[in-house]
Amino acid sequence: MRGDYSRRQGTKRLNTLDLVALAWGGMIGTGIFLAVGIPLRLAGVLSVLVYLCGGLLITAVAAMLAEMTAYQPHDGGYSFYVQEYLGRFWGFLVGWNYWVASVFTLLTEVTAAALLTRWWLPSFPLWLLVSLYSVLVVAVTLMGLRSLSFWENLMAFAKAAGLAAFALWGLVTLAHGFPGAWPVTRQAVLPEGWRGLLASFPVVLYCYAALSIVSLAAPQTARPCLDVPRAVLLAGLGCTLLYLLCVVALIGLFPCGEVPINASPMTVALATHGCTWASDAINGLILIAVLSVMLASLYGASSMLASLARRGEAPSFLAEYNWRGIPYRAVWVTAALLAAGITLAYFLPHQVFRLVVASASFLIFLNWIPTVVAYMVFRRRVLASRLPFRVPAYPLLPLLALSLLLAVLLAVPQVPSQLPSFYIGLSFTVLWSVLYFSFTKR
Repeated sequence: MRGDYSRRQGTKRLNTLDLVALAWGGMIGTGIFLAVGIPLRLAGVLSVLVYLCGGLLITAVAAMLAEMTAYQPHDGGYSFYVQEYLGRFWGFLVGWNYWVASVFTLLTEVTAAALLTRWWLPSFPLWLLVSLYSVLVVAVTLMGLRSLSFWENLMAFAKAAGLAAFALWGLVTLAHGFPGAWPVTRQAVLPEGWRGLLASFPVVLYCYAALSIVSLAAPQTARPCLDVPRAVLLAGLGCTLLYLLCVVALIGLFPCGEVPINASPMTVALATHGCTWASDAINGLILIAVLSVMLASLYGASSMLASLARRGEAPSFLAEYNWRGIPYRAVWVTAALLAAGITLAYFLPHQVFRLVVASASFLIFLNWIPTVVAYMVFRRRVLASRLPFRVPAYPLLPLLALSLLLAVLLAVPQVPSQLPSFYIGLSFTVLWSVLYFSFTKR
């Protein structure tokens, strides 16, 4: 089952490079540029281990998803495969959680873009900047896959180059001494204890979560059996390496417990060391990153909404695609919720950012658990000889991934700073469950 793609014939076909750019477009954003201070405060020096484990974990789970996609391409992503192998309720739950998390990501990024622009235009109204960026991203998305892939390729590789440049500068600076001078003490290694270490995982996983968009875009590729697994490995492992280098540099550049969480640690580090021109450049790069994430999030959210509509789990009119290969009605419905972002930006621009980031990360994190379980059922049902691509170390790898995900889930509510995101994620999960059993199954 590949879905109804007849309306998308003649549109641009994505290749491996396009998929990597699309994944990096969603992965390299506020999670690493702005929110990196949160896991550094929670996990201290061991945040390096958290970023390494998080990157390998999500790459492994995305590879499991790629294996199912190579066998049965579908633009419903993990929602479709969870439904296929665990049942309709779980697919419904995962799909709507993904859509809400993507909307939260859009709200986060558009607010961040407006705040970043005020670095140069401090008197410009925040709500107007939010409106302008929302219109820009919707317009580029509706122009079609050709336009979307062009801009994502350009911005994604610019972001990757910027991260590499910062990491190189930071490591060269540290080679002349360790200005941060993190002492080897419990406060530096485990500032919030083991609970804080585990609670930092959802925020870190948020930095990698957009890797799943590769599977959502699989039907738009000419060779999904080859392009999807390659893109997952290249994007996942490449991003993990870049993040690790940047985190190591940041740990050395800031004293213990002084990594900023209300500003970009990279911008602050550059400005502190006298590179004011570079801090302006990084700020501009973060703005590009934010817009790129918005494009990837809007594409992913609208594709998921269209898939839900085709399966009868969202209003049917949202399933329509235009000749450019874009689910335009789903784009408009998703974009309409950015009006909430304009309201939030007007009333509480600073307070909302961290809450929405944490809520989006927790909702996305929740979806990985049924995805791993669905993969294990998939491997039991499908003969290995029929698979064009197989993840190694089965069943050990999915069991390890599932164990780590469940450990993090149990640890999150133990950390007071993570409780709001936990309750928001739980509330949406309960809401979708009530709606499903009230209407879908009656």
